[in-house]
Amino acid sequence: MQAPDIGLRERLVRATLILSVTLGSLLNRGGVTTLQRAAVLVILAIGAVLALTGGRPRTSPGRATTLWAFVACVVVSFLRFAAAPILPITARTMIGLALMLMLVTVLGFCALLAPPDIRIFERRLRCVLFAPVCFVALNLGLYVLGFSFPTTPGEPKGSNGQSQLLSLIGVHGGRVNLPLNPGVNGGGEMAGLALVICVVLAYRGGRKQQSVAILGAIVSLVTVFLTDSRGALVFALLTLALVTILPRWTKRVVVIIPTLLPIAPAIILFALGQLASFSAVLSRNEGDFVTATGRQAVWSVVLKFLGHPHAQDLIGYGAYGQVRSGVGFQYSYVFPGLLHPQFATAHNIALQTILDMGYVGLAIFLIFLMVSINSARLLNQRIGTPESTALLAALIALSLLGADEAFPGLAGIYLLLSLIVLACAAIRVLEPARSRATTSDPAIRDLYLTGEASNRPARPQIPSC
Repeated sequence: MQAPDIGLRERLVRATLILSVTLGSLLNRGGVTTLQRAAVLVILAIGAVLALTGGRPRTSPGRATTLWAFVACVVVSFLRFAAAPILPITARTMIGLALMLMLVTVLGFCALLAPPDIRIFERRLRCVLFAPVCFVALNLGLYVLGFSFPTTPGEPKGSNGQSQLLSLIGVHGGRVNLPLNPGVNGGGEMAGLALVICVVLAYRGGRKQQSVAILGAIVSLVTVFLTDSRGALVFALLTLALVTILPRWTKRVVVIIPTLLPIAPAIILFALGQLASFSAVLSRNEGDFVTATGRQAVWSVVLKFLGHPHAQDLIGYGAYGQVRSGVGFQYSYVFPGLLHPQFATAHNIALQTILDMGYVGLAIFLIFLMVSINSARLLNQRIGTPESTALLAALIALSLLGADEAFPGLAGIYLLLSLIVLACAAIRVLEPARSRATTSDPAIRDLYLTGEASNRPARPQIPSC
């Protein structure tokens, strides 16, 4: 059947969704001029305006509230830093990031929740799923071409150490710092997310989609090895195991994954202690495997600081809370290779969120993650498409990635943007009649979901005995 022709507006909306993560991340890179930042904001604003004409958002008030409450907390933390900036981060940069985050949220909210036809929603969801993949592919391509941005506070000033993952396959080389990432770890974390999405789509998608997904998975895996992102690879494999191995009736347990983030440091250190026999193989420096590559020292400093309660802990210290609170200076010795080691994150999204947005912000963030994952689970249970399964897997992966890094957060603005647009897709609510649709008969499924019967042939029915 001939593919339906789509108008210019729809093409522009899809293109903006695919590029939203890449465009948004440019505002957090050094060397980007004011004119270029303005161009990025204009492109996102045009996409958001075009998406506004789609109709009413098809979601529940509760789901929408959790999304906008989280976005509001992040924006406020950015503006609090802008009110009293700490160089080299400027107020203009933080205001631009706050505006960009709001535009991307409006774009995702309207583009993914407004279309009444679920076929349009699924095509736009496919664009959102491939947004991280495009980011990773462009990142690797720029590295191969030798392109680089000026350094930023969280960027290494010297050698990043040897890649242990490459050494496992007989290749000896240092860890790679990719152009679009302020730090080494961010590129690997983003590649881990893209790897999860591509593997699910390659396993469950159609033939054309499988070819693109397999290529994306290869690019993502290469990026993981180049950046030596061992944690990202482990969490990606764990996510795929949870999505594929767990029986259907037990999949609801994935909803509680975000609640484990505050205690993730203890879980990680315990697990690494049990695997101490592998430390000689996987350590970049002697003994750093069992300490999670220095994270134990960082977590100890942050927990000691939080162990002495302050009234400010309720609302946090704004973006880069580790610097404003002084905690970053206490563990800066762990990062001698950074230009500004005090800007290094707490390496756990729960701890970093407390420093940035306080315990109130942490509660809102965890509720937002749980609602998003549960909404994606319900959506996948009802329509059961490759895209809906990939959406659920991506949100689980984003939660797990925050266990040993401050992602998704300001340190990884690209992962924060991915989380926002993916959550917008997850919180879509199907009408009661539409929830009865199944994929066994395409004609019946489309009749329930869109009110129009499809021309696709129905699957032959097997007579019962």
